Amino acid sequence: TKSRQCIYSDWTALSQKGESPPAFVGTPGYIAPEMLATQLLGANDSARRLPDDHSDLHALATTIYALLFHRHPLRGPKVHDQSDADRDEMLSMGEFALFVEHSRDTSNRPPDLEKGCDAFGSEMESLFRRAFETGLNNPHVRPTAAEWSEAITECLAQRKSLAVLPGNIIVTD
Repeated sequence: TKSRQCIYSDWTALSQKGESPPAFVGTPGYIAPEMLATQLLGANDSARRLPDDHSDLHALATTIYALLFHRHPLRGPKVHDQSDADRDEMLSMGEFALFVEHSRDTSNRPPDLEKGCDAFGSEMESLFRRAFETGLNNPHVRPTAAEWSEAITECLAQRKSLAVLPGNIIVTD
């Protein structure tokens, strides 16, 4: 809109806590890694993770990254199970999730990666790294919605206007 407002909606309430085992519904690729990694545990297993505020923050960071870069932050060339594509996807998004722009482990980095998470400044890069490096295995350190809002607002203010086109990121003054 002209006022540069964005509304993000998430449906955490779709988890069915009364079911045995508890079930949840989510968009593949946006479900938090800890939920995928524990979804096959027993219904009464205390290690099983269901949707909560922290899983919502993973979905938010994934959405922001996907909107800005037109790619998924965890979908790279690394393969975990060559014989089963569905299991490979589950491992890539869950137990073995690895940020395509990880600062130390480049094994999941696409060879054609041109624009990186530093394209929108150091604050946005810092939030992406928190979300997809330390936050993948530690949900409590994921950036909050307020932090994302502040960083995006600051990015827009510094760059005057920002246009995202398929396959390209264009920042203009």
